[in-house]
Amino acid sequence: MRINRLLGVIAILLLISAGSLCAQDIVKVKGVQGRWQVSEEITLKQAEERAFMEAKKAALQKAGVMENVWSVFGQITQNDGQEFHEAYSQMSVLAIGGMINVTHKKIEEIWDTDTRSLYKVVTIDATVQKNAKPDNAYALEVKGVEPLYKEGDAFTCRLTVHGTDVFHYFIPGQTPWKRNIETAQNVDALMAVSSLLLSRVAPYRGEGKISRVVQNGVDLSLVPENEARRPRSVISVGTLKARKCMDKTLEAFARLADEYEDATLTIVGIGEMEAQLKARIAELRLQESVTLTGGLPHEEVLRRMAQSDLFVLPSWGEGYGIVYIEAMAAGCIAVGAENEGIADTITDGENGFLVPAADTDAVEAVMRAVFAHPEAYEALRARGTRDARRLTWAHNAEITAGVYREAIEHWRKEHAQAGH
Repeated sequence: MRINRLLGVIAILLLISAGSLCAQDIVKVKGVQGRWQVSEEITLKQAEERAFMEAKKAALQKAGVMENVWSVFGQITQNDGQEFHEAYSQMSVLAIGGMINVTHKKIEEIWDTDTRSLYKVVTIDATVQKNAKPDNAYALEVKGVEPLYKEGDAFTCRLTVHGTDVFHYFIPGQTPWKRNIETAQNVDALMAVSSLLLSRVAPYRGEGKISRVVQNGVDLSLVPENEARRPRSVISVGTLKARKCMDKTLEAFARLADEYEDATLTIVGIGEMEAQLKARIAELRLQESVTLTGGLPHEEVLRRMAQSDLFVLPSWGEGYGIVYIEAMAAGCIAVGAENEGIADTITDGENGFLVPAADTDAVEAVMRAVFAHPEAYEALRARGTRDARRLTWAHNAEITAGVYREAIEHWRKEHAQAGH
């Protein structure tokens, strides 16, 4: 049947088969816990939702109906649920052999003194009904576990790889775990948010497999308009941890602070390096020009981006980085690291800058050039804003739906040739 357009930010698991599933019965699980960190990018509500999802995942695993390989993120638009209904039962996207019913839920906020981070923790009791039919698979999304499809209902399956997991499990020069190789080989289609991530996983897929890059998007409705931009203002947004290289950005800025007394640096985020950064700012006597804001609501982060001249984040281990395209869409000149996921969007010297990761000298050089001759980079800024604003979630969803159609058509051809 035809359904209305379905569009949502969703999280999927690429899962290998959970093995032979038991005959249909009920398993009770108690005191299963999920937790998720609150950050400048994740609100309390979002952290609670994701912690709840993690608790459900843990319950399914404890009941023996699911094996978790990695988490991934993406988006899907689809107008014809019947098309997916017809194809799915033979598509090896997910294998969760059971349905979960939460009977009790406890929600807490816990401050982790070791990481100096706030977590939402959700503890649940649940019953899990095992399913004897492996074809009756289920999807896991941000708001919980739901059927992948129902007769005459909307289809909500999705398949995309997300950065951190790929960096952990597909390391150049090392052989991935067998189950991760099997996952890469067995899924009908692979979507990665950047060429970098695709290059890590695609070689294990074999010839003739569908593997595509589907970049993340930006919600333009949240990007402020007509904010006054402050000259020589730099902003950096991210978790305050080593790989984000906030310390390198600070050191680069410090070298220019005396020469450009009107220059400012705003660092937005929370994390383990907060105390170190505060101490270094005091040591450099930059309290008047450098601000550590801590965590901020998403809308406030975007507003500050729209007021800033440069966005700088020369971090490594970035699968993509939505924060870059948000900054570009808000009008910042973006500085990212070369050979990272954002290189799909930023072309050095054309619509932004790419520098070697964690390279203080290179970051200083870009800041100095823009500070000294701002008018020379206005065309570059405009190109960056234009290119980022093309990467909407609607555009992402359209491409994602195209990959699904391609996968279904491939499945149909294979089964037609096999005489099914």
